[in-house]
Amino acid sequence: MHSTPQKSLNEYKEAKALGIKTKINLIGPITFLGLSKRVDRGDTYELFATILPIYEALLSEIAKLDDEITVQIDEPIFVKDLEPKVLSLIKPCYDTLCKVSDNIKIIVTTYFEHSNEATKVLVHTPVWGLGLDFYTVIKM
Repeated sequence: MHSTPQKSLNEYKEAKALGIKTKINLIGPITFLGLSKRVDRGDTYELFATILPIYEALLSEIAKLDDEITVQIDEPIFVKDLEPKVLSLIKPCYDTLCKVSDNIKIIVTTYFEHSNEATKVLVHTPVWGLGLDFYTVIKM
C-alpha cells in the first residue's frame, strides 16, 4: 500500500470531524535517508539539504490542521551506532523542523536499544518530547 502526505492529512481531518484528537506519525528524514538507496550508489545523506525542505513544507501543511497538533517522527535508525556525519545532521534537522510552527509539538521516537549518542544530541534540540524504549536484563 502506498501512503501519501495528502492521505495522512485527510485522515487527520476525518478523525477531527468525528471528535477524535489524534497525532500524525512520520518516518524521520534521517531514517528515510539512511534506509534509502541511490541508483548511482552515492551517499544518501548527501541529499539531506534536499529532503529537509520537503519535511518543512509537510509540517507547514500539518500546522494548518489544528490549533495544536502533535507530530511523532519515528527515527528507528537511531538504534544503530551512527557515524559522526549522521550524528551531525540531527541537531540542524530538528532545530529546523521545530521552527516550522509554534502549534506543532514534535516527538522524536526511536526503538529498542536507542543510540546514547543520538539521544545526547536530541536533548539539545527544541523537540517537545522523546520516545525511548528501555529494556532490563534479568539474570537467572
